[in-house]
Amino acid sequence: MDQKEAELLYRTVEVFIAQDNPVGNGVIKTQLTGDLTNVVANEIVIEINKGAIGQVRRNISQVESTLTSDKNQAAAAAVNVSLYVNIILPDLELRVGSLRRVEMQNALQDLNEAIRAGNSSKATVAGSTITEIISAYENELS
Repeated sequence: MDQKEAELLYRTVEVFIAQDNPVGNGVIKTQLTGDLTNVVANEIVIEINKGAIGQVRRNISQVESTLTSDKNQAAAAAVNVSLYVNIILPDLELRVGSLRRVEMQNALQDLNEAIRAGNSSKATVAGSTITEIISAYENELS
């Protein structure tokens, strides 16, 4: 993949990243449109993942606020949580370890099971676990 292809690919996800990481969005765009020798892949990964973290948090909140009132909306938000977590999961494992990755995968499964069962207590615990792991990972990105 060349730099122009990377720039075009990034445009497909830019709106999701920029929403929660506008500064990082600028860093990524500068690297993808600037001198190729100034591209630092790790910085791009970090900035994309910071944006994804914001999406995870937003959707966890949506699950918690809609589980008792709109199970379908809570289920859709849980799908989004899984999608955004899966974007960051490989890097999360590298930075905080494979045990945390497994804990995250288990928490995602628990969240989905809780929503299907309408179990708000289990959903809250799963959401808290996801948030705690995300916070530990975010600390490693700084």
